[in-house]
Amino acid sequence: MNKKILVRIICIVASFIIVIPLSAYFLLKDEDIPEVSPQGEIIKDEPSDTLQIALTNSDENREEKSDDNYITVDYFFYTENPDEKNFNVPETTKRNGKNYEYAGKTEYSISETMESIAITIELEVEDKNDAKDTIVYVSPETGVQYVLSADSFNWGELTEIKKRVTEKVEYTACPEAPEIPEIKSIGYINKDTAKEEKTDGKLFKKSYSEEYWAKAEEPIFGTFERDATDYTDYKTGIMDGDEEWSVKVDIDNTFPSWEGYEKDVLKIAGIPEEEIDNYRVIGADWVGEKYYDVTEFNGKETVVEKRDAAYAYEAKCRDYYAEYEGYGASLGYKTTVTYFTDIDEALETLRKKDKNASKDLIKDDIKTVYKMKVTATYKEVSAHKDTVKRNLGNDRSRAKAEKADKELLEKYKAYNEDCAGIISIEDTVLNHPLMQSPYDEDFYLTHDLDKNKNNYGVPFLTLSSDLKRENGNNIIYGHNILYNERDIFADLVFYENIEFYKNHPIIKLVTEDGTDYYLIFAYYLIDTKDNDFVYWDKCEWESESEYLKYMEEVDKRNWINCEIPCNINDKYLTLSSCSVELAHSGTNRMVVMARKLNPGEGYEKYIDFASPKESPLLPSRLK
Repeated sequence: MNKKILVRIICIVASFIIVIPLSAYFLLKDEDIPEVSPQGEIIKDEPSDTLQIALTNSDENREEKSDDNYITVDYFFYTENPDEKNFNVPETTKRNGKNYEYAGKTEYSISETMESIAITIELEVEDKNDAKDTIVYVSPETGVQYVLSADSFNWGELTEIKKRVTEKVEYTACPEAPEIPEIKSIGYINKDTAKEEKTDGKLFKKSYSEEYWAKAEEPIFGTFERDATDYTDYKTGIMDGDEEWSVKVDIDNTFPSWEGYEKDVLKIAGIPEEEIDNYRVIGADWVGEKYYDVTEFNGKETVVEKRDAAYAYEAKCRDYYAEYEGYGASLGYKTTVTYFTDIDEALETLRKKDKNASKDLIKDDIKTVYKMKVTATYKEVSAHKDTVKRNLGNDRSRAKAEKADKELLEKYKAYNEDCAGIISIEDTVLNHPLMQSPYDEDFYLTHDLDKNKNNYGVPFLTLSSDLKRENGNNIIYGHNILYNERDIFADLVFYENIEFYKNHPIIKLVTEDGTDYYLIFAYYLIDTKDNDFVYWDKCEWESESEYLKYMEEVDKRNWINCEIPCNINDKYLTLSSCSVELAHSGTNRMVVMARKLNPGEGYEKYIDFASPKESPLLPSRLK
């Protein structure tokens, strides 16, 4: 499918959610519900298997400015312990284009209490999406089975975890059961080292298939013989070493027979008498032609006629399955989460099986669950010059950071060879591995770093882009994820605000060749349906005039008025995603363009005097 069409289809879905007003509700499947963030709280919609996210301006989720530099943000979580005060407050937040950082002040209070069926669990997962929104819980007190839900997950920072590792091993036994070890070494990928490691797995489950017949790999061989001087008696022997079983077979037959002596044939294969019934002969054939030999019989040499035969046979078999479980070190997230369900809902579910079920049945399972409110204070981040200083730092701090960047990229590339770099803008949600599939340009539009199906995807380069080129344009696509938790290219929309631009003018790109910094000089909106500027189809310019024409089209649409020098020999990044202004079109784009900074190049003067463009060219449907 054409990349632009595929992007448009997915953008229709993503942008539909983005533009819903703050007072609206929208539904997501359980596995797609993100954690609680400053934008909202997750509210359970019982008893449906979906959850509702409410983005509101109510008192339950408010901001209060105590002065011009501080705001407070309320978060919510559920617990069985009202004294619990280990909520992981986000270090930064954004409001109205301004950046705020956690000021270290947090207040806890009980927002609501409820009687519920509940269990609190310590979770350690490599990926936040691995956490289940719903679990089945069997009470050890009453033996009653419940379906419990978690309304939110409050994850901490990326840290070392104990990863649960499982492995299923298949054993085939014909016909006796195999010896299955209780402990087995099982392998897994450590996301911290991006290498396969081993841990001891303990057997926790065994199962087996129905019986079936399976053909033996090797046939049974035997030799028939008869007195060559007397054909009146066709009694012959099938021989195996010192053993002999007399059978009646005519070696002139088209095929050897086994009727009447099948068990004798199976004994030649070494099958014990007590196991004969687990085997059967299914076919036979001669091996070569007849031949003569001289043997001694009753002290007299006798000429005998011989013929070799091969018998195919089957055995009764089962497939046995052994499942092992162990724990190994990896990189991931930790949290404590309370799963719970309302008592009335639990009774309603039980009454579907037993209409007489009453509260007495579950009284020993009832617990108190507290909805806790966490009020965190944030302070506005310093002006853009301080931000720029943090972005680039001094030579020593920058060298240390770039060394860490290189090591992280090496881990990403060892984990997935398609990783071309790491792209980030400080104090925004953009901090992701940058992918480039060698064959399918759109693969990472709908797949994650693990190459697993994931509609969020990861940022990716077009096939025509080449980060090793000294100049030219490299085009990067990424989704605009704006649910409860922003992700990927969601923060690009803030470049409509000139102050946000001044605070975040730098894109950092880590590649195999080192760390480069790109200075943003353009932000614009475009509807690809207008077809008046094909920005996505140009990674190299064939001439100076073609380059100038391209930049003229960018300048007409640019929301940022800045005098940053650019020329055809420079190296550029173009970041493209869905925009909110054309949310339902499927062809909407917001685009950010940046130029690579030369070593030691100063740029503060361009940022200081940057201003919003008065009348940028807009898509036809926004005019």
